[in-house]
Amino acid sequence: MPAVYKCYCAYCRKISGGAFQAVVGAQGFEVTQGADKVAPYNVSGTYVRNHCGTCHTFLWGQVTVAPGIPPYVACGAVDGDAVGSERPIEHLFVRSKVPWHAIGEAGTQHQAYPPM
Repeated sequence: MPAVYKCYCAYCRKISGGAFQAVVGAQGFEVTQGADKVAPYNVSGTYVRNHCGTCHTFLWGQVTVAPGIPPYVACGAVDGDAVGSERPIEHLFVRSKVPWHAIGEAGTQHQAYPPM
């Protein structure tokens, strides 16, 4: 089962309002309602974040500077238990982690993007 990624980059921290943003690969997920309200936002030419145009909740993103990285979905935007609880955890951009947050659980730590 693909991993849940906890991303500690500045963009993800700011969009989540916390120490990290939890995301999962977009494979198998689909927009079931409100597709006409999705609003893309190009973040500094490196990736595109898609938000709800009404409430501005972050939904999914796509890195544009590294073609091998698949689209990812914000775990908090997924209804029900579709993300699942048995996925391994990987930590991304730990070089950008804020000093007041300790990574307490196990999981592979990557200084930037994981190898693809």
